[in-house]
Order: sequence, then C-alpha cells, then structure tokens
Amino acid sequence: MKDNINELGQPFVAVSCKKISEEPSLRLYGMLVCAKKEKVQIAFEDETVTAEAGETYYIRPMSCYSVTGGGALAVSLDLHTLEIPAAYINKVYSILGEKSSAVERYFMLTESEAQKAAEIAEKLCGVTEAYSYEGYLLAQQLVTALTEKRTSEKNSSYIDRISAYIDTHTAYQLEAVMLARMCGMSYPNFAKRFSERYGRSCKEHITHVRVSKAQRLLKNTALDISDIAAECGFFDSSHFIRTYKKKLGKTPNRDRK
Repeated sequence: MKDNINELGQPFVAVSCKKISEEPSLRLYGMLVCAKKEKVQIAFEDETVTAEAGETYYIRPMSCYSVTGGGALAVSLDLHTLEIPAAYINKVYSILGEKSSAVERYFMLTESEAQKAAEIAEKLCGVTEAYSYEGYLLAQQLVTALTEKRTSEKNSSYIDRISAYIDTHTAYQLEAVMLARMCGMSYPNFAKRFSERYGRSCKEHITHVRVSKAQRLLKNTALDISDIAAECGFFDSSHFIRTYKKKLGKTPNRDRK
C-alpha cells in the first residue's frame, strides 16, 4: 500500500501487513484498521492511538497519520466509487466522511462491529481485483457493517449504547475519551450530550454504576471486598472503600450486615 493514497480510483485497497507506513501521511480516503494478534500504533501528528489485539478503528478521510505494528488488516475505502442508495448517502457520509467539529477523526468499533468488519476485511485481502464483482460487493458489505447500527440512531441513542456498555464492562478500564471515540463523537460534544441525557458527567456516571453494582454484590453475595473491588473496576480495596464511603456515606461492611 502506498504511503500517500491520494488517487485510489477504485472501491478499496486491502492489505494484511506488518507495516503500512512509518511517517504520517495525508490520506484522502477512509481507512479501516484491524489489529489482529498484536497491538497496532496509529500515529497522528498530535496524538498516538493504540489499537489493542482484536480492536478495530475507522479513520476518516483527509486525516494525516501512520500505521505501524505487529500485523494488521487495513482497508482503504473510496466511498465515491460505491453505489450508495440516494436515501442513505447523507447518513453514510455523516458517519464515514470527513471529520467535523462534532465528530472525531476516528472511532473505535464495538466488539460485534469489529468482528464483522474484520471478517469482511479478511475476504477483501484475498480479492486481487478491486473492480471484480466479488470485491465490489464485499466493499459495499463493509460500508454496511460500519454504518448499519449507527445510521438510524440519534446522538441520544449513541449515548444510550455507551451507557449499556458501561453497565456490562464495569470490570474494565473505562474512560470518557475512549467511550466518545467508540461512538465517533468529539469528546466535548460527547460530554455535553451525556450530561444532557443523564444529568451527570460520564465519569460520575461510571462511578455511580460501579458503586451501585458493588452495593448489590455486597448485599446478595459472599464475595470478598477485594473481589468486589476488582469486579466493579476499582483500582484496589482501598480505592473501593474510599469511593463507596464518599458516595453513600457509609463503609461497604455496613451494607454487608
């Protein structure tokens, strides 16, 4: 794959390689980057994003970056060469098109989206002719996979999806900036929408969900404090006890009695 893909002129270019480009380069087309078994570095001029193994990112057109790492699937898409139905053009371009003040220049796919997109990307890597019927259909399928769960949703629905993600991933590291990227929104816009939706910041909401889950576990299980702290995403038992007392005005042991 060329470092500077400014004249794609075909529906897609798909590669599976260890090194896509070492130096940041302006790309006029959107790119899907799937980290396979090892992490991949996506380096912009002002920040570096690490895609862990199994994670997939979409980078919008007109972005300047390099991609390096221990193996990745990469697919560049030229939306102009795909026959997108007129009724969906605006929606597709709002999701996969150029960065604006309301959206980040990239977003991370959810686990289910990433799995589906990676499967299609693998097939695209095996297609030698971009203009073949098979390749053309696969490229269209990839656009659908990237947009089907996003096109019909308003900002509030994006936020609801993130809230559901928080509920089921309390044991994981959760940061508002990362969650904003997952729904393809800039952090300021995401923070504003989240606060409007739930009446508190995303960080406060994460703490609320973790403490609420911890309280349920204290009352309904015999798990040790340390196990509950880990299950709910606290750094350690001390952090858990301190946060619990601050939010509820009592120690965890009082809810166990």
